[in-house]
Amino acid sequence: MILKNSKKRNQIYQLIATSDEHLSAYDVLRICKERGYDLSLATIYNNLNCLSDENVIKRVKVPGYEDHFDRTLDDHDHFFCTCCHCLIDIDLDQQFNPYIDKYGNKFERRETTYFGLCSSCLKKNH
Repeated sequence: MILKNSKKRNQIYQLIATSDEHLSAYDVLRICKERGYDLSLATIYNNLNCLSDENVIKRVKVPGYEDHFDRTLDDHDHFFCTCCHCLIDIDLDQQFNPYIDKYGNKFERRETTYFGLCSSCLKKNH
């Protein structure tokens, strides 16, 4: 599928591409309203789905929480704060090499999300 270029899709893409955070659809909606963009939540979801399906942005699934969207397409791990719900890129300096296990399963990539309290929430709670 080739993505049709549209003003709304470009606005949504630019928000994700220029953000230092991993935004959810609700974050995108909030920012759009702050900037005066006329976008509905359904339009935002539809465009985020299209952009992630076409590998223009990466969808990060956080079990029990809403999906977040990432501008970095390379495989990397994340840390999710269970207090403030921020999602942070982490680099564990662990090179992943594809391999086949003893059952014949071929591992091609790795995506791991760690859960806990971010440094800001730790400071607030202590």
